[in-house]
Amino acid sequence: MNSNWLPTANLDRRFILQGVVAGTFTVWTLPIVDETINRIVLGPDFGESAGTELTPDFVTGRHAWKAGDYSAGCAIVGRAYTMSVELTRPFVRDRDGNADLNGRVFVKNLTLGYQNSRRFNVRQADIDGIRSDATLAMDDVVLTERGSFRAWVNGRPEEQNVFIESPWPEPLSVPSIEWLVDYRPE
Repeated sequence: MNSNWLPTANLDRRFILQGVVAGTFTVWTLPIVDETINRIVLGPDFGESAGTELTPDFVTGRHAWKAGDYSAGCAIVGRAYTMSVELTRPFVRDRDGNADLNGRVFVKNLTLGYQNSRRFNVRQADIDGIRSDATLAMDDVVLTERGSFRAWVNGRPEEQNVFIESPWPEPLSVPSIEWLVDYRPE
């Protein structure tokens, strides 16, 4: 794991703290009272275990508790959330740059260019709920400087919504999106 990753972990109420051993537990003392803290991410001092996500065994007031000895270095303690971005409907432009909203568009696939990222999902949701959601996972286990991911989210754009989502605290950046479509003017 890249040691620069630690400060970029995406958690709400995020604090970089060092735990203290108390009996058979490691205890992190929070600067605030928050019993919704639900994630601990081990930092670079944990060597091969750096980046490992832990769930506290319990949280009481200003303390998060986890069984075991995790006092070797700093960790990020915070609240996990799911990042979700809904993509806009793709459309074709005419020669003057105007959107052809009457043309028939059929999506074949979607290619995402990502950088400094690890895991994320592309979810295709049927608008009228006839089909169940389809989720495609990009599961790189290492922080990737630059790459691309193709998701087969085929169908008519007006019948589906497409989301990029990540419930993980790893960084995620998607600077480019390319839709491949079939088009027939009306």
